Amino acid sequence: MLFWILAGFLTLLTVLTLVWPALRDKETEETSRYFNLQVYENQLNELDSDYELGRLKAEELHAMRIEIQRRILEENYGRLETDTTTSQPKSSYILVTLIISFLIPSFSLAVYSNLGAPNLPDAPFSQKAANTPIKTISSRAPNNDSINKDQHPAIDDMISNLEKKLLNDPSKIEDWELLGRSFLIRRQYGKAVDIFLKATDISPSNMRIRANLAEALVLSAEGRVSPEALKQIKLVEENNPKDPRVRYYLGLADYQQKNYKKALERWMSLQKDTPSNAPWKKMLQERIRLASKEANTRPEIQGIKQRAETDPDNLSKAGSVNSTSILQKRFSGPNSDEVKAAESMSQKDRQAMINSMVKRLAERLKKTPQDVDGWVRLSRSYRVLGQSEKSVNALREAVQLAPNRVDIQMAYARLLFPEGTDERKMSVEFKKVIKHVLSIAPETPEALYFGGLISKLEGDKQSALNYWTKLLTKMGPDTPARDMIETRIEKLR
Repeated sequence: MLFWILAGFLTLLTVLTLVWPALRDKETEETSRYFNLQVYENQLNELDSDYELGRLKAEELHAMRIEIQRRILEENYGRLETDTTTSQPKSSYILVTLIISFLIPSFSLAVYSNLGAPNLPDAPFSQKAANTPIKTISSRAPNNDSINKDQHPAIDDMISNLEKKLLNDPSKIEDWELLGRSFLIRRQYGKAVDIFLKATDISPSNMRIRANLAEALVLSAEGRVSPEALKQIKLVEENNPKDPRVRYYLGLADYQQKNYKKALERWMSLQKDTPSNAPWKKMLQERIRLASKEANTRPEIQGIKQRAETDPDNLSKAGSVNSTSILQKRFSGPNSDEVKAAESMSQKDRQAMINSMVKRLAERLKKTPQDVDGWVRLSRSYRVLGQSEKSVNALREAVQLAPNRVDIQMAYARLLFPEGTDERKMSVEFKKVIKHVLSIAPETPEALYFGGLISKLEGDKQSALNYWTKLLTKMGPDTPARDMIETRIEKLR
């Protein structure tokens, strides 16, 4: 009797094992689709962060958002299509379960009644053990790859789908990027490097892909910035010096080369431009703390620190955490008495101190008006304080002193024509600056874009076409903003 109870119990388990996957297929598919939608949602959030950091223009933000939203709609459409073609009423699943539950035990009993021997006595353990193969430790050891796959089934499904898509159409750079990022999530950094290398071959001018490649190279080297990673980072820096990842990893390279002063300067500059809700903020603060600790043990840094304490105008030169902690309460730094005193101030007192420092910097520049970088720092300080007119005037001084500094010229142009300004309200001075940049650096993408706008407004359609056509040649084939430029070109023709 006990035998048949055990047999019935095992049969029930067998039936449930066979039936359960059929009942939860839809749930697994939904999990995969949910993960894809989460990835797209994260990309939308990253777009907003890039826009706030100034890495994207309003038009680019709009174009990229439309593209991601299109993918979300496509995913939802696929879901609806699957539901309409494969969904079955719940009763059909119950019917199938009942039929299987009846057939499997019936078939098993029929087979066992002919081939089995339920009344056969048990054999001694020693006899059974002699016929049992010995299992080694290696045969029982788990396979790391299989464990890793079991932990991320939804990501595995997405990776498989992306690989199939890329086999059919390897030109889609956004799919290469998504595949590489998926391998980064899986911590398969070597595979991520391979994917991003292929993507750079397809779109060598795509700096976002190169930034991802640099990040994958650093992660694959266990946090070390290798020469190849540094090469990719510097390529991105040439095109987008404000990219947070570029600035962070350049600081990390300096830190690993024991150039603590330079690393501290880079990270402090990055922290000034970092939003309060940025996900990398805490990590950056920790890096600043470590660099500060290392820097303060070196004689040359001590000298800079002393100069910063005696002359607050040297804030940016010093790279000292003291001065920056005074300017921003949230900044980390060494535990000096001056920092503690500044952080204990009220908001009103701290603001007064900041105003005093900016005022002293302005007074010093009256005595040393040839200090180009000093005027740039003063302009930035006024902008942080919300004094836009003074910020423009200060940067104008730097523009006049350094007419061939493209970075300063373009920064000045952005102040004259902030994002969101009506195209028809371009000032004469802004047009003059853009035309000057195009004369000294005709390959500058941002200047090419504005040059096309200016020519269009002035009625010179051919020049506008020339500028924007040239800009297209510098863009990757799948750059989201490319559609916007192509649309503008079509409207001119």
